[in-house]
Amino acid sequence: RAQTLLATGRRAEAEALLQRSPEENFYRGLLLCALGRGDEAMPLLKPEISIQRDMILWVFQEMMPRQLPEFHRTLAEWGMAEAWERAEAWRTKDLPKKAS
Repeated sequence: RAQTLLATGRRAEAEALLQRSPEENFYRGLLLCALGRGDEAMPLLKPEISIQRDMILWVFQEMMPRQLPEFHRTLAEWGMAEAWERAEAWRTKDLPKKAS
């Protein structure tokens, strides 16, 4: 939902979603990532179940805070660094490039 709101220029509404979901959890972390607030999101993104690992690697990879040094450190702490590297290599090789 946040991604749709942001894509249609409705940032204030996307930010308001934070008020509707005050619980500090994985899904709030994804919302913070979508809003470009990766530094706040990182502590919340630790996957507790396997589907959350898949979500980080494959579904929401575009909004992950790759530019933050702690992102890659944290992936290593979670045992996900190798999986992320494999996923990135696959994306680079096999995903069509987005039109600019």
